[in-house]
Amino acid sequence: MLVGASEVSIGFESTQAKYRVSARLGEANSDIISVTTSKDLTSPSGSFQIQLVSRLDSNKQTWFDKLSVLDFAEIRFRGIKDDDMKTVMRGLIDRIEMSEDYEGGVPRRLIVVTGRDLGCLLTDFQFYFIPALREQQQYAIKPGYGLIYYKAAEKGIEYAANIEDIYKFLIELWQCEVDFEVGQLGHILGYTKWDSAALYPQFRTTLQFIYEYYGAFWNAFAQFQDHPFHELFVYDDDNFSWFILRPSRYKDAKGNYHPRVKELLDRSHMYPNEDEFEIINEEKIRMSVTKDVANTYSYYITYPCSVVFGEKVDFWSVAVDPNINDLAKSRNPYLALKPEYPSYMKKFGFRPHEQETVYHINPSGQLDHDSHGPTRGRVFEDDVFGTSYIAQGIELNLTLVKWFLHNPLLLSGSIDIPGTNRALIGTYMKDMDEKPPMEYYVEGVNHTFIVLESFQTNLRLSRGMPQGGLGAGANEYFFI
Repeated sequence: MLVGASEVSIGFESTQAKYRVSARLGEANSDIISVTTSKDLTSPSGSFQIQLVSRLDSNKQTWFDKLSVLDFAEIRFRGIKDDDMKTVMRGLIDRIEMSEDYEGGVPRRLIVVTGRDLGCLLTDFQFYFIPALREQQQYAIKPGYGLIYYKAAEKGIEYAANIEDIYKFLIELWQCEVDFEVGQLGHILGYTKWDSAALYPQFRTTLQFIYEYYGAFWNAFAQFQDHPFHELFVYDDDNFSWFILRPSRYKDAKGNYHPRVKELLDRSHMYPNEDEFEIINEEKIRMSVTKDVANTYSYYITYPCSVVFGEKVDFWSVAVDPNINDLAKSRNPYLALKPEYPSYMKKFGFRPHEQETVYHINPSGQLDHDSHGPTRGRVFEDDVFGTSYIAQGIELNLTLVKWFLHNPLLLSGSIDIPGTNRALIGTYMKDMDEKPPMEYYVEGVNHTFIVLESFQTNLRLSRGMPQGGLGAGANEYFFI
């Protein structure tokens, strides 16, 4: 490794001033001792920790004096193979700790700064309701309906709407509440942008299950994530932190994305780094991969979330394929009955994947949220739970089959490589020393920069399989 080639740079925005501190690997006189960052697709916000020397500046102040909680931090790295410095995280400081150790005689002082990326704006800011101020806040159009319904009606959002309309509405609510000035930076929203899209944009949902919701914005947004059909995370580029809701970037056994993903790949902030980064054996520090029976499913069914309709829904009557009497032909539910299927039932037994979804309403149906409205009864069932509605359930379920039926053949694990800013969550990494190259989905990225030791990047990997799919036999896995 070329000592000194890797770099880290941190910008702080405090109520007092702007600061910039940096270090090259091996540099002995830097204020930085170490920097770690962590991002993961399963977490609403990433995290960082910065260890700094407790050194007095020209004004007789240390970093403990100069920094405060909720100050802004931006972390940039460059690895030995990276062309430029790039921002890997921007966020807010949660905690600043000063410690002193006198055990060895000579005092050892350390300042530790910890915080989270701007995903914390979704978890920390809330819809709120103060009962004593009900009239002043005007949070209800009529008893039982809360802030979201009131604001939705005010914005002209229909009870049943598509994802783009609901997300735009929730983002506007969030932006109104995040009235946050940080240091000399100004308004924190100046560093944020949104990009969102649905896996099936023609499908609709309702506001029913967040009518009376109060609490963190994250929980409201996560309702519409509808995992595993969508991914919700924060992506940092050199200009903005992007709040991304996108169709999941999973590949089927033949190495193909869902057609909807292919339509959106040119949106570089939604699907960054589509070129995918490559590694060779010389770059590997350590690597461990496993074959695991976890997340193996032989039975699949997708049905509507009952609360979307404001009442209990019998999914056996509204969501299943008409071929339910012949499970060999049924697609929702779907059963892996053929021996050539990787999740063959007679090998793995009955392993269910039962998936509720909020995106499951016939767009041509008339959905009335008033349980006593004129569209209830037979007209309601014919219009809303008709043939096209069942087709939507089948389409969603077959998406799960394509993504997960071959899970027993996929690899998962982790790898440590020399530090690089090319590693991004939600992208694929290729191991070029395998023939054909293996590709892995990067679900987590952890950087560790220790100034007097090393800069390493750890990747949490999943869905590993040969580039281009599992071979000719993969064609047999998917008859759709």
